[in-house]
Amino acid sequence: MKSRKTLFKTTIHGYGGWGWGGRDYYGHSTYSTSTDVRQYTEGTLAVDLYDVATHKPVWHAGAVRKNTKKIRENPGDTVREIPGDMFAFYPP
Repeated sequence: MKSRKTLFKTTIHGYGGWGWGGRDYYGHSTYSTSTDVRQYTEGTLAVDLYDVATHKPVWHAGAVRKNTKKIRENPGDTVREIPGDMFAFYPP
């Protein structure tokens, strides 16, 4: 399964100055923000194992990966890697 995701990252930039004026404080500060928006695709792989006698689930594993250029160009490595990682925890 594939799903589109959007990542928002907002950064606050600022600097300030200060000083004293008689009995009163005076100063200034400057702040600005920037927002970086990135869209990406995630792929999800799910594995469910069932007991053939009872038809009940006995184990489940899932993995989610960002669909990167490297994965798109050579999906075989990822396809072999993910199930291996999942089954490292089987049996529970």
